[in-house]
Amino acid sequence: MANLRARRPLRVPRLTRRQIAARLQWARKHQEWLLPQWRNVVFTEEVRFGLVSDDRRIRVSREPGHQQRLNLAREVVPYQGGSIIFWGGIMFNHRSFLIQIQGTMTAEIYEENVIQPIIQPLRNKFGNNSIFMDDNARPHRTRRVQRALERGQIVKLPWLANSPDMNPIENIWDTIARAVRNRIDPPTTLNELAAAVNE
Repeated sequence: MANLRARRPLRVPRLTRRQIAARLQWARKHQEWLLPQWRNVVFTEEVRFGLVSDDRRIRVSREPGHQQRLNLAREVVPYQGGSIIFWGGIMFNHRSFLIQIQGTMTAEIYEENVIQPIIQPLRNKFGNNSIFMDDNARPHRTRRVQRALERGQIVKLPWLANSPDMNPIENIWDTIARAVRNRIDPPTTLNELAAAVNE
């Protein structure tokens, strides 16, 4: 007990029993993957940055190394207030441009602003071994997008519903969010927010 310290609780999505079982099955299927395979994956995601940040001052008492214990975690609901959506992608030794999405992401926007100008060239550059990961949001699953992926011979990594915490790009978003939040003059308008994120 003397080793307890006040620390931020791990933020985790709320999962159903079916989603938990699907995660376990996915993990077992990919546990034999080696570094060369993971290096070929392009991890992508949209993220919403808001003017009002989440209050992260809540602390829990835990021993070092126990961050992953779910009984010490705090469930969160994504912030939906005044905000801007960005899309980005990362892979081993490479990152995409940061794309600001105007309004709501649609299949048309996704194909024209993400698949064609970014994912297709990455596939062409890194060849048949490249694997594209997205989070299966509704615009990503449309026939239009699936046809674009098939035309470009883009291979997708099967992904799980409600699993942002499994995506390594979350670490990038967290780093950007902290940098924006810790600015001497935090953004007070959406234009200032967009400029701060792009810095």
